[in-house]
Amino acid sequence: MSDPRPNPITRRRFLALAGTALGGTALACSGLALWATREPNIELIQTTCGGDSKVGDKLLVVYATKSGTTSEVAQAIGKSLCDKGAAVDVRPVKSVTSLDGYRAVIVGSAIRMGNWLPEALEFVKKNQPLLSQMPTAFFTVHLLHQDDSEESRQTRLAYTAPARNIVTPRVEAFFAGKLEYAKLSIFEKLISNAMKAQEQDLRDWNKIRMWAEGVYPALVSA
Repeated sequence: MSDPRPNPITRRRFLALAGTALGGTALACSGLALWATREPNIELIQTTCGGDSKVGDKLLVVYATKSGTTSEVAQAIGKSLCDKGAAVDVRPVKSVTSLDGYRAVIVGSAIRMGNWLPEALEFVKKNQPLLSQMPTAFFTVHLLHQDDSEESRQTRLAYTAPARNIVTPRVEAFFAGKLEYAKLSIFEKLISNAMKAQEQDLRDWNKIRMWAEGVYPALVSA
């Protein structure tokens, strides 16, 4: 039986493949290039749960996503926190204009080109003064470098190093994601095909729920 996991790939090879695909796209006419990089329509989940709360006593789970996978992880985290008794908003980063009324924030992002999505990093930069003074946690959703080797561990840390250089989270987690070709841009499909990646959903919902339940005390403690 074939191995359903994507072929192991180094960061250098990944960037090389991305550069090759991008170069090929650049050679196309401008209309084709625009079509190739067009993002599919993705539902951006926004939920509120936990009922009424005192002013400044609500938790925020904010996320950046490309294919919708990270939004579903954020939703699961929010539900688990609500089950623990918290009042929680789950929002995409671009919809959050203020942190007023929140006592803690969980910031999550998908990984593209070996980095958090730009909008997630921009959110951390923009809100650095407040995030540095309140309980903050990070989560990252990715498909590569999931094993416990030192190389994988260092690569995972590199994913979030730019964000951690701005704000130091109390807790950080990395979750396996999902690959679904229908929710990728043409450019991303080219990269995935070059990597011989197969469609798969590796999200461990029990692990995600357990992490959310475990991080709750760190977020609500004084």
